Amino acid sequence: MKVLKEQHKAGRILTEFIKISAVPSALKESPKRKALAEKIHLFIRMYRPHASREDTILFPAFRSIVSAPEFDSLGEEFEDKEVAQFGEAGSRRWLVR
Repeated sequence: MKVLKEQHKAGRILTEFIKISAVPSALKESPKRKALAEKIHLFIRMYRPHASREDTILFPAFRSIVSAPEFDSLGEEFEDKEVAQFGEAGSRRWLVR
């Protein structure tokens, strides 16, 4: 859990940098573009093993300690929070298709 929490912290820092840097004026300047690309690469490098650990260890363990109705209720609660924070389309509006 300690590693996952540290990865979440690092992910928030990288995400904030990416959000701030991904404005048209910043993308035109070569040094800023390079810094942005490096931060995106670092995020991907951190995220892949993080998501894998959550999917193969954390979430299965969590499912084993909560009932199916509790799990479904939590899913609905997270969905409501996503809509409240990101709007009706939720995080799907940022997904590349």
